[in-house]
Amino acid sequence: MLSYTMAGMQNDPAGRAIVDRVRDVAVPAALASAPDARAYITGPVATALDTARFYGDGMPLVFLFVLGLSFLLLLVAFRSIIIPLQAILLNLGSTAAAYGVLVFQEGWLGSQMGSDRGSSSPSSRCSSSPSSSGSPWTTMSSS
Repeated sequence: MLSYTMAGMQNDPAGRAIVDRVRDVAVPAALASAPDARAYITGPVATALDTARFYGDGMPLVFLFVLGLSFLLLLVAFRSIIIPLQAILLNLGSTAAAYGVLVFQEGWLGSQMGSDRGSSSPSSRCSSSPSSSGSPWTTMSSS
């Protein structure tokens, strides 16, 4: 049994690169003379890497299932092809926006949506100056 402790945290890119290199290069080279031997790479970095890959590999199936089932249910309920297609497009768009793919992550569509790429979160774009009443909340009055 060989034990090795790596420095760094479980989400450290260097640690993940080490786990990948050990799995792809070091273990096959070390066990080339023993075809029946097995090697297990464990620890927090390997566990985090395996978990992320597991969920990442299953994500397209989840999206396909949810979108397909909602398409079929809407098709049966409304007997129209337009409504289910529109619902799928809107679901994909809202999911992409929630993950920051369309607007905030790379700045795509940011200028059309009024987004400032320099700010990291929607709350940093809010005004923090208090109003004349001393309250940070502003009120609208009708004139």
